[in-house]
Amino acid sequence: MNRWIWILAVVMALVPACRKPKKVLTETEKRQVKDNTLQDNAKVEGMVNVGALFEDKIELVGYTLNKRDVEPGDTTKLTLYWKSLAPVNSDFKIFVHVDSKSRKTFDHYAIGNLYPTENWKTGEIVKDELDIALDKGFPKGPARIWVGFFDAKAWRDNQENVRLKIRNPGTTRSDNGDRLLVTSLLVGTLPVKDIKVKKASEAITVDGTLKEALWKGAFATAGKFYTTDGKPVPHPEGAQVAMTWDDEKLYLAFDITDTDLSSPYDKRDSTLWSGGKNRASDEVEFFFDPDADGKDYLELQISPKNVVFDAKFDSYRKPRWQDAISFNMELEHEVTVKGTVNDTNPDEGYTVEVAIPWKELPGMDKAPTSEDIFKVNFFRLSNSGTWALAWAPVGGDFHDMALAGIVRFVP
Repeated sequence: MNRWIWILAVVMALVPACRKPKKVLTETEKRQVKDNTLQDNAKVEGMVNVGALFEDKIELVGYTLNKRDVEPGDTTKLTLYWKSLAPVNSDFKIFVHVDSKSRKTFDHYAIGNLYPTENWKTGEIVKDELDIALDKGFPKGPARIWVGFFDAKAWRDNQENVRLKIRNPGTTRSDNGDRLLVTSLLVGTLPVKDIKVKKASEAITVDGTLKEALWKGAFATAGKFYTTDGKPVPHPEGAQVAMTWDDEKLYLAFDITDTDLSSPYDKRDSTLWSGGKNRASDEVEFFFDPDADGKDYLELQISPKNVVFDAKFDSYRKPRWQDAISFNMELEHEVTVKGTVNDTNPDEGYTVEVAIPWKELPGMDKAPTSEDIFKVNFFRLSNSGTWALAWAPVGGDFHDMALAGIVRFVP
């Protein structure tokens, strides 16, 4: 045998993606399979619902993740709940890609490689636990977990990449390679923000001056901004955000440091983030997911000229923002500029104050209780310096609500 052919054969034999599933199971392994196949009506505590469809064969019902903040070299457990909708007559294997600046791949058959898709019974839910073990050299920053199915036999025989087509991504999203985004990790950077927002201790006048004493403490509670990949904010750039509430409204405050304020827009729902010629424009952004499920979330933007962009999305970036802006809230908003917008003189920055009636927020009709959990994120865009700062770092995808901060509103 040619030496290089022999080496290739050895390497291919060692690649997990090419291995065939185990055909004969021990009694212990049979019990393991039985214990991890659930009835359709089974309740899973803490499961995030997804509802993604792979052709007419398989549904990803949901998932759980035991920790989102990890270090290089750490392991986190991802559990996928697959529902068998119809027989799968080919040797389709599950792939899991953890994508950052590099990719870590976990190809496997369900239930510890004991239960190939060919054996799944229509109507059952397969509990598929997987340890996501990252190398010590895995890049720091946001990382996204994608899943899907590929035909292992087609790959073994012809190196042909045949995948089950994603018919509907459910509450998440897919790419053009039939990969489904399940969730995201923060690797070796900052933990997901989890804060408690106190009820207002005094009346708030929305005038953009932030003169109420409570704002100082609220800024401290919310904490710092970072670059979108979790690095410290360069001097002299800066951003602070604060939240408070009462029985009728949610209140937001921004305090932005910026030496060159620029925004060309005067009309509501303009593209406030775009300055033209591949530059950003000055503005602040607020993302709000009332029940932390990745659906029915709000995007609000306000420029230094006090122009508003507001949009409601049913799920990740759906509908298109051009259609999502048909949602217009009734809200109070004022801006105080420390300088002058759109001239060459140096500026200091601007402050923003916003009041949003609870009934204007998606899915809400009254003030929340302390038991309610919300996903929230804030951004500052600038036409100069670091183009974007984030309250909860998400990489370049502001709509990644999996990495948004967790907020509870308390008395």
